Amino acid sequence: MKHKAIHMVVPALGIATIALVACGSGPAASESPSLGGSPSISAAGSTGSASSTDPLVGVWNSAPFTLSDVEATLHGQFEDAAFHAMEPLHGCLPQEGETHVITLHFDAGQLVISDAIDGGPSEEGWTGSYAVQDRHTYAAGGVTGPPYITVGYRIEGDQLITDLVAEAFPDHTPWHDAQDGPGASELNGVVSKALADRICQVAIYETTPFTKVG
Repeated sequence: MKHKAIHMVVPALGIATIALVACGSGPAASESPSLGGSPSISAAGSTGSASSTDPLVGVWNSAPFTLSDVEATLHGQFEDAAFHAMEPLHGCLPQEGETHVITLHFDAGQLVISDAIDGGPSEEGWTGSYAVQDRHTYAAGGVTGPPYITVGYRIEGDQLITDLVAEAFPDHTPWHDAQDGPGASELNGVVSKALADRICQVAIYETTPFTKVG
């Protein structure tokens, strides 16, 4: 997925942004609990045939969350130094004192991820594609090219609970300020683009459940 450097949903990578964004096969998601207290979703069954119906269609909002909520989700899954290095440079993590609400809009194969800060308007951060794999997983990626992210999900009433299962982010080039945003080169040797994108994906999908609003 290609991220833009705006707000929380897209690190200035010049690639598919966090919001939900995918190379190099990623390991299965950790069993660290999400903010909503939901258990990690297993990758089992992710190779099943696509569902004839799409249970994801609609608009889903996260609960409001802050940097401390994201850090609690990331802690134990990544080295603290990795995500702390990203905090001052990339928009995929909230800034101190901000409250964010992420919106996932699934519409017949198109996925749009947006972010609202401190009660402000929701701004689009990433647009890509998705395909339901079975009743437990969907794959997502850019508008063109193969999907590189696998997300586990379950729906309980009006709640969507998601968990990053695997990711294979395709860009393994060094960070470059001109391409990836001012200060990005400081991440070279500290956080690769693939790791940064995985951190962003976990932050989006595992910090809080989503509630259907449309």
